[in-house]
Amino acid sequence: MSHVPLDDFRRAAGSFPTGVVVVTSVDGEGPVGLTCQSFVSLSLDPLLVSFSVGRDGRSWPRLSQVISVAISVLAANQEDVARNFAISGHDKFESAEITWVHDLPLVTGALAHLTGSIIETVEAGDHFIVIVKIDSATSRDGDALTYFRGRFGALS
Repeated sequence: MSHVPLDDFRRAAGSFPTGVVVVTSVDGEGPVGLTCQSFVSLSLDPLLVSFSVGRDGRSWPRLSQVISVAISVLAANQEDVARNFAISGHDKFESAEITWVHDLPLVTGALAHLTGSIIETVEAGDHFIVIVKIDSATSRDGDALTYFRGRFGALS
């Protein structure tokens, strides 16, 4: 166990601003998705990205069973989308504007969309690091939704 107090760690880690993405797919029960701010470009050869998810999340057990995923990089005006996909226990897709591409649900109006295949999942403490090989990527101009010190914001 670390000697660093948890509150000190959270404040320090929360001082690093991140973008916000929604990771989606479809399993035997239908569309599934979650909000994530631990998304990162990992490799250019091959094209890889990664994101981290908590072990105890309700959407992860379903996402962990799929191969293909979509990642929507949220725009500054999509805080409501981020909050919607962060809450468990309701139909996240009922109020979301979704565009279907390659049989995957993408958040309409996002700054960027990436699709790909999960190639590896690594256990890391109370999270999983998910590595995705990218098959397609599109983007548009606009401001990004950010997460900093427990609050959403925007980055131009």
